[in-house]
Amino acid sequence: GTDLNICAGDTLHHAFALGYHVVGVADCLACFSKRDRAHAEQLKDDGLYLIENHYGTVSRSDEIIPIISRRR
Repeated sequence: GTDLNICAGDTLHHAFALGYHVVGVADCLACFSKRDRAHAEQLKDDGLYLIENHYGTVSRSDEIIPIISRRR
């Protein structure tokens, strides 16, 4: 899934709890909100903030290969 405030977010957090280095790919993630698009964007920003500042790295899809290469 791509939903940062539900399935993708849960997967990223669980991977961190298992000891993996987490990379959130910002342009491949989204959020859902029943309120409106602005709220969904705020949820995404909040989720990316949590990843970047608490348990991983936030990157874009065009940066993933170099990040993976550095981790080997």
